[in-house]
Amino acid sequence: DAIWFKATIDRIADILTRQGDDDPADIRRSKAIGILAQPAQALALLCQHQDHDWDGPDEPADRPDEPELAEEPADPETAPEPHRSLHIKPSPFPPDRARPRAVVYVHLSDEALSAGTLARVEEVGPVLLNRLHAILGDHCSISVKPVIDLPAGHAPVDSYEIPARLREQLQLRYPADVFPYAAAVSRSTVIDHTIPYLSPDKGGPPGQTRIGNLGPYLRRHHNYKTHDSWQVRQPEPGTWLWRSPHHRIYLVNAGGTHPLGDSQFAQAIWRAASQPSERAAELATTSLR
Repeated sequence: DAIWFKATIDRIADILTRQGDDDPADIRRSKAIGILAQPAQALALLCQHQDHDWDGPDEPADRPDEPELAEEPADPETAPEPHRSLHIKPSPFPPDRARPRAVVYVHLSDEALSAGTLARVEEVGPVLLNRLHAILGDHCSISVKPVIDLPAGHAPVDSYEIPARLREQLQLRYPADVFPYAAAVSRSTVIDHTIPYLSPDKGGPPGQTRIGNLGPYLRRHHNYKTHDSWQVRQPEPGTWLWRSPHHRIYLVNAGGTHPLGDSQFAQAIWRAASQPSERAAELATTSLR
């Protein structure tokens, strides 16, 4: 219910923008709450824009089947207050078309389905499978997205900016911060290149922005990676090797964080995960020592 309420507020705030309201988003949301206190006005707005997606035109197109607004007779003694002087003439329409769009991400595994235990709902947490129906309701459109062997659409790109489709697939596959022992699961993480992006104009290789060269981080952990002495390598998609400022090695994957220590074995794994250019530089440094 809270998700639907917020989605309705956001939808009405979006409609106000289409009608020329240039106030900040939070101000438009507060106006939307006031509009919801007048159900006829809220229903009129939603019906007038029921055929327009969130990214549609700013102003609604004229449609013959749009509900019309009619004023009550202007009797100075009996006329209702101005904000109650409008009503919608009866006009049948599919109620579902006036519903706002609210996206709820539910993560399920084959094991969860076979064992009949838990699912994970983003921004909510673990939920029993028999409670999913109450959350999704009877009017939801459910889309199933495999996230292990992703379908087409995750091809590498050459630009520094991460396309929305690639960002979405990365967040579905790796919803948690991949810094050692991090526990944050959020869509507000920073997506960053494991091997820093180098412009093709400066000799950078093609396909640098890809699933196997990206990872999600909280801003603090992103700063550790970018500006501190922490180093990270990604030998394959879904696996990150970290080296701390004290040269201790940590393996991070879907099973969590695995400390490997600073033994010769750990350092050998670190070297094996390096790129050819990095490996050559390390060998050169070792020979100089």
